Amino acid sequence: MAKIPDSVKKRDILYGENTDPAELSDLGRQYLADERFWEAVEFFYRAKDNAGIAEVKNAGIEMADSYLLQRLEKLETGDVTEADWLSLAENALAAEKFRDAIEGFERGGQAERAEDLRATLIQTEKVSQTEEDKGDKGEVEGNEE
Repeated sequence: MAKIPDSVKKRDILYGENTDPAELSDLGRQYLADERFWEAVEFFYRAKDNAGIAEVKNAGIEMADSYLLQRLEKLETGDVTEADWLSLAENALAAEKFRDAIEGFERGGQAERAEDLRATLIQTEKVSQTEEDKGDKGEVEGNEE
């Protein structure tokens, strides 16, 4: 497997006119193994390595990384489906990554669920803020005695 290059060499390999697709895929797999998903997807994309792109997509779903799935959609090569977005949303919800969960529900065709979550978070924030305000007043009053 290829060694990860420094930034200048990486640029030359990634954007070079005569770079072998196999070399790009090898480097993509190295970045993937190192959990450097954003770099991996760029190498897989340039190599037209659909299997590598699918691995990155699966990792993005598992980690609930909505930005990574959005990148795959932008490249128009990740075949990101509504089911993928819903899987990401459920994973995000379990990991308490609420912004990613909302994004996943919206892109997965469950806008109502996204709105419900957003409303719950807003209400929770209001309750939390009220409790903090009460706690702050209690501390001040306690210090005066």
